[in-house]
Amino acid sequence: MDTDTTFKEHHFFELQRRDSLTSALNLTVGIVTLLAGGTVAMWRGVSADCSVANTLLGACLVLTGGGLVVTVYFMCRSIFGYDYRYFPDTRLVAKYRADFLNFHLQEKDVPEEEARRRAAAEYLEKIEEIYMNCAGENGVHNDERAGWAYKANRALVVCLTLFIASGTAYLFNTVAATEKPVKVIIQNLE
Repeated sequence: MDTDTTFKEHHFFELQRRDSLTSALNLTVGIVTLLAGGTVAMWRGVSADCSVANTLLGACLVLTGGGLVVTVYFMCRSIFGYDYRYFPDTRLVAKYRADFLNFHLQEKDVPEEEARRRAAAEYLEKIEEIYMNCAGENGVHNDERAGWAYKANRALVVCLTLFIASGTAYLFNTVAATEKPVKVIIQNLE
């Protein structure tokens, strides 16, 4: 019996999409890690003086840190909290098939061949229904996950911009910093 495989293909498409969404965050996680390390390293360069460059550096670093926290939150929302549906265990599917067949074989005034045909048709409808429900729910989850991943990437772009501003202020602080000369006394100890 020929059957339509639309729902089955869509079910597997949504499972592949789930895996793609998960692996797509690898680059985001790497960039967040680098930005966090750079932010901590530059934070050590903030001093207590109230110069414009130092205040700008501190403000940009605080905003970058806040943006990184928001980005991590969005990434976590994109990964956790989704209950995907899968095709049932093959033993359960075999039980569906046997139950349909037993039901139709017990019908009176129905030839055995017709009962087998009806059972096979109902079985295929049940399988399509399972695939349809799984694919539909998984698609909703994937759409929501993609939305959170998109928000995480937007927040990451803001963090990168703030990090660049922080780096500019950090460079200005380190280049413009004037160290007081150290007095060296040379004594002839002869």
